[in-house]
Amino acid sequence: ATDGPRLAAFDVPCVLGTMPMSVSVTQGAAQYSATVSPPLVGQAAAASLASFYPIQGPTAGGFVVDLRVRNPAGAGGEVLSVNATDPSQLSGGVMVLSVSAGAEEGELVVRCLMPAAAADSQVPFEVLMSSGPALGPFTITYASPSSLASPRVAFRSRLQSSVLGGDSVNVWIEGFPPVADIAATGSITVFFENTRATVSRIRSSTADRTVIDFVTPAVAEEGNLTVAIYRTADPSSTAVTFLHLFTKASASLAVNRASTAGGLVFEATVYGFNTLPLESFSTMVADFGGTLGSVVGMVSSEFRRAVLLVESPATTVVGEVTLNFTSRVFSGSSTAPFTFYKAAEVSVARPSQGPSSGGNTVVVEILSFPVTASPSDLRVSFGAAAGSVSRLVISTESRTVVELVAPPSASGGSGTVVVTITPTAFATEGERAHRAVSFDYTFERVGPTVVSALPSEAPASVGARVVLQLDNLSEMVGADAEGVSVRVGGFLAPIAGVAFSDAAGTQLSADVPPLPAGVHQGVVQVGSDYAPFLFEAVADAITVVSFDTSEGATAGGTMVQLTLSGFPLVSSTGALS
Repeated sequence: ATDGPRLAAFDVPCVLGTMPMSVSVTQGAAQYSATVSPPLVGQAAAASLASFYPIQGPTAGGFVVDLRVRNPAGAGGEVLSVNATDPSQLSGGVMVLSVSAGAEEGELVVRCLMPAAAADSQVPFEVLMSSGPALGPFTITYASPSSLASPRVAFRSRLQSSVLGGDSVNVWIEGFPPVADIAATGSITVFFENTRATVSRIRSSTADRTVIDFVTPAVAEEGNLTVAIYRTADPSSTAVTFLHLFTKASASLAVNRASTAGGLVFEATVYGFNTLPLESFSTMVADFGGTLGSVVGMVSSEFRRAVLLVESPATTVVGEVTLNFTSRVFSGSSTAPFTFYKAAEVSVARPSQGPSSGGNTVVVEILSFPVTASPSDLRVSFGAAAGSVSRLVISTESRTVVELVAPPSASGGSGTVVVTITPTAFATEGERAHRAVSFDYTFERVGPTVVSALPSEAPASVGARVVLQLDNLSEMVGADAEGVSVRVGGFLAPIAGVAFSDAAGTQLSADVPPLPAGVHQGVVQVGSDYAPFLFEAVADAITVVSFDTSEGATAGGTMVQLTLSGFPLVSSTGALS
């Protein structure tokens, strides 16, 4: 472009959420970038329940609950009603007071008046849409007014987080003493039992509600910890508590299985590390149950989340192991289960050679190959030429037998190629290639052949003009038939003409001379190629054309003169009897 290079377009396979996304491409010292503004909605373009508030109310009912429904592009249609999954728990139905547009594009705010409950209980509800499945369920806690005494937690953005810490949690507290200066984050203290958390922000604080953000600390063990939030100046009278679940950081794997042969490259999303520079992937360690794999690249990195390219190692272990990601430089770890299966191998391939013209059948037996349902689930190549599967004989977890049809040699001549059988019923081309098997196959050039010789017989005394159809010649035959000769029974049969000579074959005609009666070996020579054929010289039928007398003395001695046709040439009476 006249104004210099720029990033013109890119494809986002799946993006969920509404945060702006920055995309940049670096080429040498130049960097081209663009920003995609919200909303970005990928494959999850369906209606969903985002949140609800408050999460509890008095048993007598009469309180208002606001539901936030994500409805991108109207995927769920209209809100029809809000219903309890078990109406017997309530004394009436939910009244939808209003449905209005939310702050985000495609968001609906559904305001509901809640009915009374039969008793203190937890009641699940769902939102019925005009299109698609019901949304939810979400649970409202009904309790007596005394149980709802302030302060209390009305909303939490997270119910659990990683033991590695660093997760941001948003909490709404009702009945909490208001904070005059919301910039003074030190005026509120958060403890996870004996471990202090960091209050990163006080969003708002009024007599009705205080909204804060805090960052979870790293903890030693998995499990529930009691969280206490209080005004720093008055911890005893302002404390509010709840349980928060800590779990080990889990890695997310694009592929969680590989063969014991190793060499499969896949994406792994790891959590819990501080922001990793893209070039720091070499500091990462991928331990497959005691066998080290390789981290060969990094796709992206952000705070406490990185996408790595990992190569599985060769191993003798078959079964499930724990894949553990650590760093030689940065703290943290991330784990996921990973399974090794026995590498597939070709046990039998017969025959291991065939004509360069192809078309022959090759039977292959494979051990530990993926169970295959149909020949169409396999892709076959003989070197650079595509083969085909004519029959799937059997396919089990231990043994698969297929019949292949060899194609013509890609080079047109002889040579050894690698035959590859690839299962296609897997999501990525990398995994398909990883599960493929291969073996060597030799193409052998087929010598020239006489496909037909017509006529294949003629009267011995006459001979015939024979049309010869030839295949697999190493060179074309010119119209003058130079370098071509035909002999039958050792006698030269002059070339009468060449009808055609191309990749499809060669057709020429030759004049076979009179021959002694019997089957004779014929041969066509084209350059260094020899093609044999058979030709039969049929003995002529002998007939008496005339004779000069039809009677004679019983004593014999009568001279009879015969005129014969079709009789072999003779040079003397001694050859006759």
